Amino acid sequence: MFRVDASPEVGLGHIMRCLTLAQALKASGDRCYFVCQPGSGLPERLLSEHGFEFIILDDERSRGDKATDPFWLNEAQDANNTGNKIQTITGGIGWLIVDHYGLGAQWHEQLRSAVGRIMVIDDLANRAYHCDALLDQTEGRKPEDYSQFVPSSCELLLGAKFALLRNQFAEKRAPSIERRRSIERVERIFVSMGGADSENLTGLVLEAINQCKLGYTLEIDVVVGTPSEHLPALQAQAQMSIHRVYLHTDVSDMAGLMVSADLAIGAAGISAWERCCLGMPALIIVADANQAVIAETLEQRGAATIVPTVKPDLIRVALKALLLDPLRLKQLSTVAQTVCDGNGARIVADRLHAMNQ
Repeated sequence: MFRVDASPEVGLGHIMRCLTLAQALKASGDRCYFVCQPGSGLPERLLSEHGFEFIILDDERSRGDKATDPFWLNEAQDANNTGNKIQTITGGIGWLIVDHYGLGAQWHEQLRSAVGRIMVIDDLANRAYHCDALLDQTEGRKPEDYSQFVPSSCELLLGAKFALLRNQFAEKRAPSIERRRSIERVERIFVSMGGADSENLTGLVLEAINQCKLGYTLEIDVVVGTPSEHLPALQAQAQMSIHRVYLHTDVSDMAGLMVSADLAIGAAGISAWERCCLGMPALIIVADANQAVIAETLEQRGAATIVPTVKPDLIRVALKALLLDPLRLKQLSTVAQTVCDGNGARIVADRLHAMNQ
């Protein structure tokens, strides 16, 4: 059973990585359920599309004030609601997998006796967790980062080798890397600021790209999450751009779209590992404080370039510097492809099965 939420405020990254792990577990014969808070309709749509059983909690009393902290939950209330749902599952729950910044040790302890084992998916390392396994796919993460937060018996799965990427990325990895060896200049850019992008950072990126006058026309593939209140404004920007802008929604072959691009501009969530798997040089926009560690780690490794402040002028300057430096782009690609190979979901599923033996 997965306990995870999705909404325009929370974003889609948490539920998407859980879906990827669920697909790997399902392929091994496991039955997977999802438990989510009500309200946005996003979990229901995504889970239905992927064919997974889901349970929506009975009420919203445990939800916080999204204006101040979209992840806040009353842990005791949420654990009680989740525990009631667990009791309805015939045969019980072997693994309870939790991917939620608003749930910590109190929640885990309250549900400890109701399930076989608990795994936490996290990337903050900032609170106590009472779990049997913890997955943090942040590259460079060390055991000591969690030593004060987890029991000594907890198995730690740390680093981008465990990144939960869909199968399509491992399948497209080799042709993507091969293609980048022959790229002499950037002609096509891939832009994706995350599934929710409630602040419309995509619009700021398009504004910055439109300010880049290169003597030739760029082709820009922009992925827009659905539903997006910003889609009409983005369509207007696309029509007015000096470059050719293509807006994509409900993309099924994301890896294929990314392979065709010469450079990526995006946030530092799960998409960062997708880009690394494909060996894509990337300009990272730090969209949220939670993503700063990932962005800084990739820049220090030489796998990406950061724009630390979200302003069109700064994005334009950083972008143009990359566009005019093909050697730098090849270096970024060479390093990025060493970070992640796209097999993390299968590795994690195998480790969970091994812990059950």
